[in-house]
Amino acid sequence: MNATIWKVFEIAVNIYEGFNIFYFVFSFFEYNFKPKENRLVFSIGVLGYTIVVSIINQLTFYEGIIGVIYIVLVFIFALFVLYGSIIKKLFVSATAFLCILAVNSLVATFISSIANTELVNIYTQKSIERLMMILAVQLIVTYIYRLILKAFKKNGTLLNIREWILISTVLVLSFIMFLIIHQIQLNSEISIYSNNNLLLVSFGLVVINVVCYYMTVNLSKANSIRTENKLLRLEQEYRQHYTENAQKQYEEIKRIRHDIKQSCSVMEQLISEKRFIELQHYLQQFNNEISIGESTVNTNNHIVNAIINTKLG
Repeated sequence: MNATIWKVFEIAVNIYEGFNIFYFVFSFFEYNFKPKENRLVFSIGVLGYTIVVSIINQLTFYEGIIGVIYIVLVFIFALFVLYGSIIKKLFVSATAFLCILAVNSLVATFISSIANTELVNIYTQKSIERLMMILAVQLIVTYIYRLILKAFKKNGTLLNIREWILISTVLVLSFIMFLIIHQIQLNSEISIYSNNNLLLVSFGLVVINVVCYYMTVNLSKANSIRTENKLLRLEQEYRQHYTENAQKQYEEIKRIRHDIKQSCSVMEQLISEKRFIELQHYLQQFNNEISIGESTVNTNNHIVNAIINTKLG
């Protein structure tokens, strides 16, 4: 393939990869892409990532541990642009690049075995094998990103800080292990048997992370159920207190009606006997009792007013 065409193709792939990664990370945090300024911020992130990747690709054919720069880049960008916990942003950033690293490692090793060529040639030569690897990796990673977003959007993510730390640690350690394994495959003279064993180890790491992913989803579901149960218990307690207070208020109203009825009978009796001075004293006493009951506390908070005045009543 012509060198110029290949260079344009690589830049196009870097742009697509940057778009894919940032779209995954931003969508995970339910970023609003509609406002023009938000789309501009997103485009700046993709452009910055494309420039960094293109520069590093000029320096080395395989990033190795340098690939951590990509995680740091996306994490820092998410830290200042997106809303959410720091550990969650680290988790999503690590997940994005772990997917790329794992798929890239497995696909490259598989194509190398099928084509019966050295792994280093897949990365260095402008061949049909490398073209197949690049296209396959991008398509598979895109599909994985969509699955992850769909699963988390459907089930939500309700994890405590300890669970986020544990899961993020597994992802970071897996990322390092993939780097070490792939670095050994590239830089060491190893037999086909050893290479196949390393491929199996890489596949095992993928399985571990798939299990970790399902554990994350299940933990989130369990935490969501616990939260719902807690809210239901609180609602039930509120209903019970409401019922008890309603019963107390009903009894209080019955008592007040009885007292008023009794007071009216006394006043009728005093009027019928023309004992107006005693009636006047009785009305004054009755009025004082009512005034005491009307003493209220008035603050700027209606809830505080209700609580304090209920206690005073």
